[in-house]
Amino acid sequence: MASDLTITLIMDNASKLKATPRDSKTFFAKGLPWKLHAKTECSLRTNNTDFLSFYVYCNWESESTDWRCDCEVQFILINKDQSKNNIFMMPFRAKSKNTHKGYFVFPAWSVVIDEREGFLFDGVIKVEARITIVNFVGARRTRMDFSSPIEHISTVVLAVDNRRLHVSKDV
Repeated sequence: MASDLTITLIMDNASKLKATPRDSKTFFAKGLPWKLHAKTECSLRTNNTDFLSFYVYCNWESESTDWRCDCEVQFILINKDQSKNNIFMMPFRAKSKNTHKGYFVFPAWSVVIDEREGFLFDGVIKVEARITIVNFVGARRTRMDFSSPIEHISTVVLAVDNRRLHVSKDV
């Protein structure tokens, strides 16, 4: 099954990732916002060893509690030698109180930043998340555009940060 969305996160100055987690831009698939987050983790669950961690976020700013999205996520840590890519698949049910899920035991951080291993090349680490949406309910499939009047709905214009939004005062 082809993925609905592929997010690539290119992390330059990768050696500074320990101090500064990285986020991709936000992308949309099936009307939902998605992003990829990368950081290092050193905790009890990683046996106090630094590991590279990836998380995919879905619809994290929604105020609605009546939605869910079932998907499959394939995380790929790109290696200079493509045959050595590190790949992990996981199911993910995103919903209002569970908007992100990740994987924290990719190779140890010491392996990732060792240029001889091939994950760090030209000072850059590349990560991909390939997301296949299986089912979603309760979320709007298209984004509403309030930049121009909507017949039989718009009754007032609301100005916000130099933007004019055509809305209804009756709702």
